[in-house]
Parts: sequence; C-alpha cells; structure tokens
Amino acid sequence: MAKENKRRIGKSKSSNNTTLILLVFALIICLIYIFFPSGGSNETVVNGFIIKSTQSGEKIKLELKDGTTVYLNQRSMIKYPEQFGSTSRRVFLEGEAYFDVKHDKQKPFGVDFEHGAVDVLGTSFNVKAYEGDLHSTVIVTSGLVKFSSKSNPKKTRLSKSQKGILNHNSRRISSSNVSNYNPLAWKDDIYPN
Repeated sequence: MAKENKRRIGKSKSSNNTTLILLVFALIICLIYIFFPSGGSNETVVNGFIIKSTQSGEKIKLELKDGTTVYLNQRSMIKYPEQFGSTSRRVFLEGEAYFDVKHDKQKPFGVDFEHGAVDVLGTSFNVKAYEGDLHSTVIVTSGLVKFSSKSNPKKTRLSKSQKGILNHNSRRISSSNVSNYNPLAWKDDIYPN
C-alpha cells in the first residue's frame, strides 16, 4: 500500500512538472507573438523605398519617420522613401489607409494613388483607392486637404467632415458633407447597422 501511494505521488509530481513546462512554453510563445508580431504583413525595401502590404483580414498601424501615423487597412499597400526629401513628403497608396499627418509647413505631405492625389500640411484623413474600384474616396476628419485627379490638375479643397469622390470614368471629383461617419470604423471593426 505504501509503495502504491509513493507511485501515485511520484506520478502526480511528474504530471505537475509536465503541466508547468507546457504552461511556461505556451507563455513564451505568447510573449514572442505579442512583442514580435509577424502577422501576414509584408515589408520590403527596394531602391530606397519601403513597401508595406497587408493581406485579407489584416490591418496594421505604422509610424513614418516624420511622425505621421498610418493605419493600413486589409488588402492594401503603401510605399514611401526610407528618408523623406528636404522639400516634400510623398507616399503611394493602393487600397485604404487613414493618415494622421504630422504638421510640417516646410515639407507638405502627399498621398499618390492610381487615379489621384491628396496634398496636405498637417491633418487627418482617410483615403480609399482600391485597384479595380470605380471611384476613389477621401474623407477629412481634421484640417484641410487638396484632392486632385491624375488627369485633371484642378484641386478640390476638402475640410473637416467633408468627403470627396473621384469618379474614375469621368475623372471628376464631387464633394459633400459627411455626418456620423467614423473613418476608422474598419480599423476598430466598428460598423454601423
């Protein structure tokens, strides 16, 4: 009987050690994932330009060297220089991103996309310009932007709570006021019913 109890105690200690080892291993894996998330996003550096992209269902937040914060939505790509030039800050976008631009009067910030461009000094706005869409949309949450078509240099000024829509066929930009719109809804997975 004493031998049987010692065996049970030995098995119990062995079982507890195995459980402890598995818990420590799981904790290490979680910490690695938290502090070094790889997700499905891709980052490449080509000829002095950083290219970041997201896959379906993935969103990332990044900070550019000038202090501008960018939220990149799923199935999107942003390309920007490793170091901005001395007179301007320009990025290229395919897909959707929300920009919170660090103000710099000496270096205007611009977003180029397939059919248009947005130019600002310091503001917050959302650009939706997915390849294959029939239009591109810019929504301003603070400040002022200038929205233009690649084929028409005339710039449309948009201020807080305004939306500009570029029709890719007509190459015209229409603007309107926006109410009850959260341009970061896609980022926070909050969608109105």
